[in-house]
Amino acid sequence: MNAALQLALFAWLVADPLAGRPDAQKVATDLQQIDDYEQRGRFVAAARRTEDLARAFPQDYGLWLRAGWLRYRAGHWRRAQRHYRRAIELSQGSLDSRLGLGWSLLDDGRRRDAIATFEALERDAPESPRVAEALDLARARPVVATHVRTSLTGHGYPLHPTLSRGIGGQVGGGLQIAEHGLVSASYGFSRLAYEPTTQALALSAGNGPSMGDNGGMGEAGGTGPGYGRGTNGDPFVEDTFDQHHVYAAAGVTWPTAGALLQYGLLHDEGLVDVHAVGTSLRWSPWGDVLLGVSTTIEGDRMRPRVAPSWRLPIHPHASLHPGASIQAEDAQVLGTGRLTATFHGDRGAVWLGGMGGRERRPALLDIPIILNLGDDLRYGVWLGGHLSLPKGWGLLASYELYGLEPADPTAALAQAHYVTVGLSWAREK
Repeated sequence: MNAALQLALFAWLVADPLAGRPDAQKVATDLQQIDDYEQRGRFVAAARRTEDLARAFPQDYGLWLRAGWLRYRAGHWRRAQRHYRRAIELSQGSLDSRLGLGWSLLDDGRRRDAIATFEALERDAPESPRVAEALDLARARPVVATHVRTSLTGHGYPLHPTLSRGIGGQVGGGLQIAEHGLVSASYGFSRLAYEPTTQALALSAGNGPSMGDNGGMGEAGGTGPGYGRGTNGDPFVEDTFDQHHVYAAAGVTWPTAGALLQYGLLHDEGLVDVHAVGTSLRWSPWGDVLLGVSTTIEGDRMRPRVAPSWRLPIHPHASLHPGASIQAEDAQVLGTGRLTATFHGDRGAVWLGGMGGRERRPALLDIPIILNLGDDLRYGVWLGGHLSLPKGWGLLASYELYGLEPADPTAALAQAHYVTVGLSWAREK
């Protein structure tokens, strides 16, 4: 907070000490606390304290201006717009308040409105380099990198009849085209290892179908990687196999709605490629109502899946994300329910959730990944967190556990454990 604003507040208190207003000492403490919060990057806390002061001094232009700036730094563009409009009204159109409104509109996806705001400001302040710079950047913003993420995942499959462990990674990113277009892509790789049980070896030596190299049922006597019969009739074991995931999406977005077309490919050496196509629709009247519709295509087999959900804000620092999925294969209809709770603040977020029901090789294009295990998912729990770092960087970590029902009806329920660590970057808003 600059010295001029502090002096103005103290003068107001001395000249017009109304009941209910904070005393001078409390104002000084609040101003110092706001400065400390801002310097430490706690923009939400600083904004709230500033808004409290602005409500106590509703005619103070400087407080509303700073509240707008702090909400902008926190990424709360609509709140920032409200504060900047109030500052414009009180100051009768100051340069700083109109610039702040324009930047808030631009980062809220309202590029045309932002350009109009900057153009009007240019007519009133043609010599200002700040206005010229803002207008140039708004006009020259057809493509902007929005996020990049890379992660490493360790796999563990205790009690599984074929799979043992694995390691994998993923890298991806997204672009925003003008104010409404979105494109994203990612690539993932996993190397999984077998540690066959006596039961699996007995099955591979018999006349029945072989175990495919993803734990799924392959063709009898197949010659691809996995459990099967060698050319001399003796059983053989393939120690490892690789999976490759490719994902791409394109769509449009507005503050209250959006839509994506999505495609995923899983290539697993020795098996038929799995393709997934789908769409994700968003409507945001309060929170985000989401509808994912996808189909996986594996040879001549198709598995359509519908997954509605709702990211529901229940507190400024908490949200719930209930959802469900319905999947069809042949004459079977499989269903699941899931719920995730997220707690977030200035320094990041943590989440905890779970699911129950039955799913078969689902394509989770919003992650994005295709879980092409030869087992049905019966339950799952997950826990994760994201730590925000300066300049848009972040660290993430998560743990997931799934209960797997193997294709062999005599096998016991197995588990899949996934531990992920990663690094992310998102454009500061």
